Amino acid sequence: MFKRANFDELVNKSIPFFIVVCLYGISQKIFGYSPVEINWIQSGLSFADEREFIGGGDVRPFSTFASMPEFTLFIAIFLYYFTIEKKRWYIIFAVIMLYIAGSRGVFISTLIAYFFTFFVKRYSSWYLFLAFLASLTIFLCLVFVFPIIFNSQEETTRMLAYGTFNGRVELLNRVLETSSASYLFTGVDIKSMGLEPTFDNFYFMLTAHFGVFGGLYFLFFFLRPKVNKKNYYFFAIFLGYGFYADMVFSYYLMFLFFFAIYSYSDSLISTKSQLQTSLTPANNHLSNNIC
Repeated sequence: MFKRANFDELVNKSIPFFIVVCLYGISQKIFGYSPVEINWIQSGLSFADEREFIGGGDVRPFSTFASMPEFTLFIAIFLYYFTIEKKRWYIIFAVIMLYIAGSRGVFISTLIAYFFTFFVKRYSSWYLFLAFLASLTIFLCLVFVFPIIFNSQEETTRMLAYGTFNGRVELLNRVLETSSASYLFTGVDIKSMGLEPTFDNFYFMLTAHFGVFGGLYFLFFFLRPKVNKKNYYFFAIFLGYGFYADMVFSYYLMFLFFFAIYSYSDSLISTKSQLQTSLTPANNHLSNNIC
């Protein structure tokens, strides 16, 4: 289904919707949630926990989406398209909206993916691994260095709040204290340990449920498509955001990822055709000389 979707055409036609969605997100930030949205937050159906919608008294907009991560990823999709099409004012607007949306995991992962995609400009599995290492390094800094610089009780801004990162470390320590090395291969008995099925960490979740080899098996097939410019950008976001959330438990979030990764792009096809066309005369000339 996703392979038949035209990424450029669909995103281009959705720009008016993107603007409306962003403006509504801004209105949520300014005026707060409506009664309907509060009912949705309290329903427990969202990917994000109820406590995450309001952090430190700061309203986190999610616009018309299920929660903040989906909203932020939606903006990241348009940021890629605007950059490809060189729409400068739209790029600035999208970056501002990334910050306003306030999903730190997607925000940080998008910045890393954007840097490697549009500044490093090397699209291969090796450079995707480098982007993964960059995301891991920043995640570890946020967990261990960030709390030394900022005190979560003193900061009221959601983007600078440390609490949720601290919670991830405490959960990890709890599991490690009651686990053995064999769990790396067999997975963790979640029920006996009294743990929730989600861990706010994609890699830890895969290891806990399926063991190391099961987790690698999943990643192998998910990352199997040939890496190109578009895939690289969204693969990098996915791998980076995995340190902050269990994305696979959100249908809404994975739908956006699948569309962005597996859809085809006219811009990539045209670039490839132009490259082949430019190389053809040279190849013909070389062939004639050889003959």
